[in-house]
Amino acid sequence: MKNINCLKIAVDAFPYKESIHQICDYSGEQIYKKQALTLFKEQNRSIYNLAAKSYLLSNNYKNIEIEIKDNLYWQNGEQVFAEDFARSIKFLCRDKGNRFRTLFSDVENFKEYSIYISNDIGIHCPDKYTLCINLKYPNVYMRNNLSLISTSPLHISNSHLSAGPYFLSSLEENKFLLKKNKHYSLDEVANSFNEIEFIKIKEDKFADNFQCGNIDVSCDTCLDYNYYKLARNSINFKEISSKLIMLLSPWKKFKEIPEAVKYIIINAINRKELSDRFDGILKESFSYLDLYDYSYKEKIIKKIEPLCEPFNLTIAYEDFYPNKEIVKLIANQLKAYNINLLPEVDEYGKWDSCTHLRFEIRWSMRSTPLLFYKSDLSRGFITDQEFEEARKYYSYILQNNKEEENVIFYKKLDQILIRNAVYIPLLSMPSGYFIRPYIVNSSLFDQGTFIHYLNNIESV
Repeated sequence: MKNINCLKIAVDAFPYKESIHQICDYSGEQIYKKQALTLFKEQNRSIYNLAAKSYLLSNNYKNIEIEIKDNLYWQNGEQVFAEDFARSIKFLCRDKGNRFRTLFSDVENFKEYSIYISNDIGIHCPDKYTLCINLKYPNVYMRNNLSLISTSPLHISNSHLSAGPYFLSSLEENKFLLKKNKHYSLDEVANSFNEIEFIKIKEDKFADNFQCGNIDVSCDTCLDYNYYKLARNSINFKEISSKLIMLLSPWKKFKEIPEAVKYIIINAINRKELSDRFDGILKESFSYLDLYDYSYKEKIIKKIEPLCEPFNLTIAYEDFYPNKEIVKLIANQLKAYNINLLPEVDEYGKWDSCTHLRFEIRWSMRSTPLLFYKSDLSRGFITDQEFEEARKYYSYILQNNKEEENVIFYKKLDQILIRNAVYIPLLSMPSGYFIRPYIVNSSLFDQGTFIHYLNNIESV
């Protein structure tokens, strides 16, 4: 039976942060996206106005003036003003553990403001509909940064209020319930669901909960990859164009890894073997750029010799399919080089393990890989000389918004980061889900819109 009041969507985990301004995980992005109201939004690889009515970027790319729309409202009916957006960006700048914080490090006086030395920062509102951001360095990607859901407005007295299409009504152990914001005016309300239930189902490899009618949209990261090819043939199955990347990254004991061990883990992992184990659904990856469909050639390495003495290399991962299986495959490969890979399991979002490496799945902005590189360069695992070299490439990118021209500089950044094992790309990961035919698929994960159903719902 079709339920046009409440839409049920499966996820395999709930966000481990409960504020939209601190969201840094994939599930959190999905759940909070429908509560978000950002100044701009990504669509495919382009940036469009959402809460912004207009914007003006100075010729030197160091000043941006944004006029917001005058029909923006919180869920309680109060009007949203420019100062509410300024407040959220300032919050990000001081939220030390925030994944997106470094994206605003180009703002004037960011450093002093972020560590509470000063309360002055290059963000101000000359009137209630205008937001001005002044930068120390040119940055043509500031609109991209302002499309992140964590830059949604922050209410002056209630940080839990939402100004997007939906708001959080209740939170239970296995259910997030969102309800429609009746004051939201940036999308047509006709033929839209009044409620959205996000239901936590940690394991559902064959979408059984969809097949038996418990949910309307299956989890997009749960499917068994041997089943994935069959799922693609279903009329009710949709693939998401953006991909995720599986990689190894430095963790708490990273600096204890000998250079000889780093060299092996950078160059000896057989990605094709990993990909074949999952029927080629997981693709070999050698760079963040693989997620953006830019060609990248694998570097040819001469024969790699095993270590003379064994080394115990610890690695942390979260126990979601197929993380455990991939870590085991990598462990078997590294045995040939006298490296014993010792896994430790972290609870989702806890990341308590004290290991050399982490196995991670990352996602980023669809329009640009900039966030990946910005985050890695700020981690402090490269030499001062390499950092200065990387900074030159990064500065060029920030002054040129033609991604196809920036690819050459991204590749140079890759060379620096990967040879230092700051990230070791492994596989790109597709995602897809089953969805009822009466749901308008384009509205499901679109930022700034209600989720809609078809007009002729009874005939579907």
